[in-house]
Amino acid sequence: MLVLVLVLVLGRALGRVLVHGHVLALVFVSSSRLPRASGSRKRGPGFAAFRCGPRFLFTLRPEGGWMRNRYEFGHERMDVYVVALQVAQWAAKQVLPPGRKHLQDQLVRAADSMVLNIAEGCGLEPGAARRHHFRIAMGSASEAGAALDLAQLPQGAQRQAELRRVAAMLSRLGRV
Repeated sequence: MLVLVLVLVLGRALGRVLVHGHVLALVFVSSSRLPRASGSRKRGPGFAAFRCGPRFLFTLRPEGGWMRNRYEFGHERMDVYVVALQVAQWAAKQVLPPGRKHLQDQLVRAADSMVLNIAEGCGLEPGAARRHHFRIAMGSASEAGAALDLAQLPQGAQRQAELRRVAAMLSRLGRV
């Protein structure tokens, strides 16, 4: 019981504690996820959703001690990355008529660039370089949307709505 209380206190201070059945897991996050010192710059509500630092997942072994389960990249748990990845995977599977093959290449390259720039931006420290990658990703989302306009694919309207959602999230990330 004392160990459980200690783990819960540490989990509250260092990350999150996940309890599933009899397995207790402690999630350690990067220092960017820890509470800021007093006097630091205030952020609006929902700012935590835009933090994308790496984290390690640990599980308490039944015989005692901690076991490191896996390392998680920060971008893997961001909604903007997941939606952009779905659009890019869909774009790669599309087949356009022979006269529009150049659009297929443009669509796939723009969608891939969007996903890769989101991931690279999340791997950087907060600042100008990170914002730059998110802005490039937003431009790639716009380019992919224009390619979908020209290609007129069956599910193009649905994918454009997803691209607009990605662009809205990237617009916010580009200001942070």
